[in-house]
Amino acid sequence: MIEAIRIVRQERNIGLKEAKDVVDAYIASQPALKKKMDQVLATARQRFIRWLIGFLVLAAGIAYLMM
Repeated sequence: MIEAIRIVRQERNIGLKEAKDVVDAYIASQPALKKKMDQVLATARQRFIRWLIGFLVLAAGIAYLMM
């Protein structure tokens, strides 16, 4: 979405808020695109949480071994 906003800003020579509004309006007008974006964001969120938990477990293990 950030890339889309950047492209709209360059192509239309408008400000950040205006470009974001254009991209948001386009996404809102395309239900299939919105659904796909929601799925991608949910997947990314899940992967990030798994990575974060793994990192915290690893950090706790290292801290335990160093004591």
